[in-house]
Formats: sequence, structure tokens, C-alpha cells
Amino acid sequence: MIDGRIINYILSIASGIESIGEVIAGTNKEKQVIEIIKKNLEDHVDELWIEHVPVTSWREEVCVVETINGSYPCAIHPPYQGVIDEEVGYDKIISMDLDKLENKGITKIDISDKIILIDIPRDPDDIATVAYILSQYSPRLIVIRDRGESLRRIVVLDNVVALYREARQLNIPVVHVGRGIGMIDKLVGSRIYAKSMRFKSYGYNFIAKLHKRYDKYIYITAHHDHWLSGGSDNIMGISIIIALSEILKDINIDNGIVLASFTAEEGFPENITSFYWLVGSRYHINRHVNELVDNTALAINIDVVYKEPLVASTPSTIVRNMITSYSKDILLEYDDIIFDSFSFSSIGIPSVTFNTFKKTLEEGVYHSNRDFVYNISTEVVWHTIKSIYLLINNYMASIRNNEFINVYNINVDVQSILQRVLPSELLLNIYRVHKMFNKLRERLERPKCMYFINLFNRIINTSYVDRDIGKKLGIREGTDLIKCNENIIPLPIGTEFKNSSECYRNINFNLELLAYILFKYY
Repeated sequence: MIDGRIINYILSIASGIESIGEVIAGTNKEKQVIEIIKKNLEDHVDELWIEHVPVTSWREEVCVVETINGSYPCAIHPPYQGVIDEEVGYDKIISMDLDKLENKGITKIDISDKIILIDIPRDPDDIATVAYILSQYSPRLIVIRDRGESLRRIVVLDNVVALYREARQLNIPVVHVGRGIGMIDKLVGSRIYAKSMRFKSYGYNFIAKLHKRYDKYIYITAHHDHWLSGGSDNIMGISIIIALSEILKDINIDNGIVLASFTAEEGFPENITSFYWLVGSRYHINRHVNELVDNTALAINIDVVYKEPLVASTPSTIVRNMITSYSKDILLEYDDIIFDSFSFSSIGIPSVTFNTFKKTLEEGVYHSNRDFVYNISTEVVWHTIKSIYLLINNYMASIRNNEFINVYNINVDVQSILQRVLPSELLLNIYRVHKMFNKLRERLERPKCMYFINLFNRIINTSYVDRDIGKKLGIREGTDLIKCNENIIPLPIGTEFKNSSECYRNINFNLELLAYILFKYY
């Protein structure tokens, strides 16, 4: 199924895309990537087309630190638009440590109209929080100093909670420098000059179909835009998609395959919101929601493939059951709002993202100019392709052999919930739905089983973020089973309950509706 030729083919495609450079949605470089995808897919698929997606695009025209010893590159954190031109003097720059920022030591210092030099947080995405906190004290410019010599791009806005609500660029520019130049004695006497712009444009979703004769489809997706070098995030994902077209074209399958390459996963929508990512996949879902809900059996996303261990991020009981049936070396996590699979799971489609996201954080290549294709492990590339192939085969086998009742069960999720400290009425409703479904699933048709499990998953899964986001570092969005807490904000809707009891009542109500629907099939 997978041999050295396929791996070499993937690396060849990846190197070609990498040579284009940074690919931002709505730019000419995105068109170049689309041409590469089209050229490599058109001979293997039955049909292909392009969706034009309204986006806000962004471009850095220049970013440089000029010193008496030479010029050094820097990077602007998007979506800032404007010109930065600062002469750095001892009286203009203040070095600040992260502890002082978190422990409110900043309130004892006047940083108004100053250039602030501060180290990168352990999690690069916390640059957004650092900038948000500092911006409230009106500095002139924020300079993030990397741990090494990497440059990075992290989106910084005036709202750090991922919601469908309008957001704007910070009124304070934020630039990134390598550690070598990022010292007070080297910056003093220098000139920091940078320029960037935003503009309305169109990104491109590339959609291709294999085995078009079938009505039901399995989606395999990745995003093709990337900040800076983007080797693992997500040049490799797109290259794997292209290789899968050759692997899957002759597979014995009773479903169609849709290969989708999405634009603007990194941002931005036409009207920028604080939930600024997953733009292409959300656009595709919104345009085809009824068709997708009726005809999509499974959505498999590929993102941030770098080095082992391979992780499957999924909210779907069905997908978890299938993966555990054939693999013990894939780590399972709940779905994450950062991946395009979230767009599918949000409308109830079983979905999963194969990724090694945490490894890119550990090794410091995330959203940097050092995320190169040659650093990516070919073993994890092979593992990803094999896992996708086995997942599709396992899904098809469960249908053909009428074994879907072994996969379509909610036992593990229910056991996990019943072990938690939750209101007794909620636990009873969970137990009741579980018993009713177990009695019915052996005589229900497969689509009905899938429908009920998908509804159950949507009821019990909560995407959220701690309310301290924007005040503390180290806070990330998460997904968990039945998360009702006054200290969290549900994402991305932002529905805020008065207290946890109101949240539990809402879940109870939905469970009672599900039980009523199940009762009709008794």
C-alpha cells in the first residue's frame, strides 16, 4: 500500500510548495499552490472545482532592524496594518519579564509611549495574551524576543476569546526578533522599520471527488495556507492529500471520497472576528450544510504532521471506537477548535484530525520560519497515511460485515461521565439514554445509529476556554465531556449561563429530547 516511492513523491510535492514561501489566503502565492494541487490531482480524480471564499488578506512588505553592524530581519504579528518606524534610544525602551506581566508588576511601571522588549512565552500562542495585556498600558511598540533565532507569526487582536464577534487589530504594533538582536544593548541605537497591509480578497477551496458514483462520501481534508515556512503546518498535510488520491483511486470502497484543500485556516474572514481561523472549512460547511449532514459519513483532517507521537483529535465516539480497534500506538484526544475537523464536528459529522501539534510546540517550530520539510519525520508521514487507510477500511468493513453495532456504541463515554461528580438528574438521564440506545442499536439501521450517536456527541461535548484568558498565560481552548463551570466561556457561540445549574439544566433538556426520540423507536 505504502512504499518508498510514495514517500519520495510526497517529499517532492512538499519541497515544491515550500519553495513558494509564505502562503497567505487571498494572495498570488495561494494561486501558485492551487496550481500545484490541481496539476497533481487532476489525473486521479473524477471531478474537481474551486470555491471562491471571501477573505481578509494580509501582507508584510518589510520588517528590518537596522543597526550600525548591519540589518537583521524581524516579523510583524498580523493583522497589523501600517508603518512602524522607530529609533530606539535608552530612554525609549524598557525590558520586561513575563513574571512581572502575570503578577501585575506592570502596574508599578509607566510604560506609556515606550518600546517594550519581552521574551516569548513558553506557548507561542500566548504572544496574543502578552500583547493584549501590554496594550492596555499604551506602549508605543511591543518587541517579542524569541528563545532562539526564529521569527514567528501569531495573530494579535483586541479580543482573545474565540467568538463570532467583531475584533480589530491592536492599536499597538507587535514585532518579533531573534534572540541575537533582541538585547537592549544591541537594540539601542537601532532603527526598527516595518510595513504591512490588509486588503479584501478571495481565497480558494480546492475540492476533488473520487468514486463519484456513490451518494455517500468520506471527506479527507487539509489546509494549504501557512505562516512563514509552514513545513508541518501545513505543507505536509496537503502533500499527503495529493498522495492519497493515488492510493485511494483503486480502493474497493462503497463510498465516494472528497479531497478538500481549504483556504484561510490561519485567517482571516472577510469581516474579522476573534474566531478568525478555519475560514475556508466553515465557508464550505455553511454553503453545503444540508448535503453534508445527509451524505457525509466521515471527515478526516490532516494538520501539523511533524514527529511522533501521532495524535487523533476527535469528539466522535464512532471514530474513537474504530481507531482503538486497529491501533494501540495512536494517542486519542478530544476534538480541538484549532483544527478544520471542528467545522465538521460542529454540525454532527464524525470527524478526526491526525496531528502532532504538541510536538511542534515542544521543539519550537510552531508558526516559525524554521518549520522546514526536511525536519519532518518520514516515519510519522507513513504512520499518518497508514492510519487514514486503516480507518477508511475499518469503516467500510463495519458496514459490509454488518459489524457497525460493535463500533456504534457509547459505552466508553457513558462510563467516563458516570464516574464524575454531576447532578443526579443528569446522571440518570445519561444512564437512561445509554440503556435505551443499547436496546435499540441491534435492530436500528446503521444511518439511524449514526444519527443518534452524533446527536449524543453534540450534547455531551463542550468546547470552552477559561475566563482568565487575557489575564494569565498558558490558557488554551479545550473540549471536554459535560463542562459546566462558572469559570469557563463556551466556544465559539459564547452562550453564557448564569451559573452551572443553568448549564446542567440545558444539557438535561437536550438529553430528554434525545430520550423521547429514541422512545419512538421502541
